[in-house]
Amino acid sequence: MRRIMLMLLLVLVCVVSAKDFKPMLGGGLGIESSDKTYFVFRGEGMLPVYKAFHARATFLHFKTGENTTRFTLCSGMSVDAIYMFPMDKMTPYGLASFNFTSSSTKFEGYSSTSTSTDFTILIGAGLNYPLKNAPVIPFGELGIGIWSRSTGNGTSSSDSETILKLTFGVRINLGK
Repeated sequence: MRRIMLMLLLVLVCVVSAKDFKPMLGGGLGIESSDKTYFVFRGEGMLPVYKAFHARATFLHFKTGENTTRFTLCSGMSVDAIYMFPMDKMTPYGLASFNFTSSSTKFEGYSSTSTSTDFTILIGAGLNYPLKNAPVIPFGELGIGIWSRSTGNGTSSSDSETILKLTFGVRINLGK
């Protein structure tokens, strides 16, 4: 409930503060690489916050690779801050991403509980290449980040990796 209220507040602030309110929906295909390589499909929404600043949230994330398949819908996803550098034919941008996910699992029939906390920081850059007279905006993005996980179920352990992400996709401009 708190998450929904926070998202509604963010939308309201964006509508009131953005002169040319142009929300975007999009998706992309990408590759994530650390010690293993994963293929990723994601769905996202982007809202203008103030002038060239935008907020982006991932609402769909499908990741598959060596011994791993993960599908997440509207939970545990990242919030990104994006700053656009408008130019005549294209729009480069910088981004910073923060993701914090905490989970707890109680095993039925047992008295133990397993907890997990994931934390990711990512920085990167991208490029929007708007097409003439079309609401579709192709984009490409490159980022590098640090992922860390702490787990505990009586004993504690932690793990961390450096992640490299490359994504290509399209966004649809929903504004006027």
